[in-house]
Amino acid sequence: MSVRPPNAAACRMADALLRTLGGTTITLQVAAAAKDNTQLELGITATGMRSIPVGPAVIRKLRPSPFQDDQQPRVELLLSGAAVATQAGNLQLDSADTLIRMALSVVYGGVSYLIENVAPNEAFGQVYLYRILLRESIPEYQVS
Repeated sequence: MSVRPPNAAACRMADALLRTLGGTTITLQVAAAAKDNTQLELGITATGMRSIPVGPAVIRKLRPSPFQDDQQPRVELLLSGAAVATQAGNLQLDSADTLIRMALSVVYGGVSYLIENVAPNEAFGQVYLYRILLRESIPEYQVS
């Protein structure tokens, strides 16, 4: 009989798979907690951003779907559930899902991506992998 919890096997497998596929580190951009919420709510102070590195992760480009309204390229991010849980613990959050919901964008290779959809994959009641659909954040063009 093993002393390891049975639900850790899926997390170890997912991490090994992500590393084998060339796992890298991405950065989650979350809003930094303000010291004085009154000034933040009135717009006196700007909301700060906090960068949280998470890895292993794998990013792959998706082909445009014929059912897609805009033909903007999309990207799928496969992210380690154990790594997200570790960072959530470091930030003293109640769960890894809270950290994912707090994320405003993902930065990889100097490019910022907006989060469109998040699908957690679970085994034995524990999330071992997050599949996140991203699209590139394209700056609006200035009309002169």
